[in-house]
Amino acid sequence: MPRRKLRKHAPEFKFKLVVESLRGERTRTEIARENDITKSLLYKWEQAFLEQGSDVFRSADLRTKELAERDKRIADLERLIGRLALENEVLKKFEMQINSPPHKNGR
Repeated sequence: MPRRKLRKHAPEFKFKLVVESLRGERTRTEIARENDITKSLLYKWEQAFLEQGSDVFRSADLRTKELAERDKRIADLERLIGRLALENEVLKKFEMQINSPPHKNGR
């Protein structure tokens, strides 16, 4: 039997199926069959949801603090890139001056 081409499922689709499965109104097999996925894939999505679901309930203050720290880190890295780009330009100009042939008047 030929292998099925890998598909990407939207997060909303995964969430909908996981919630439906966790409600227990229908079996995983039924949900998987109706949505053309494997039961094991649905189980993996459930496990990921249960392990990472606590992130949903983290306080807004904590998320805001994490975003502020990321923004600061990004700003620091952008400053570093700017400084390195400037240094690179200066070194290129210096290298061109050193490697250029001497002028006739000795300068």
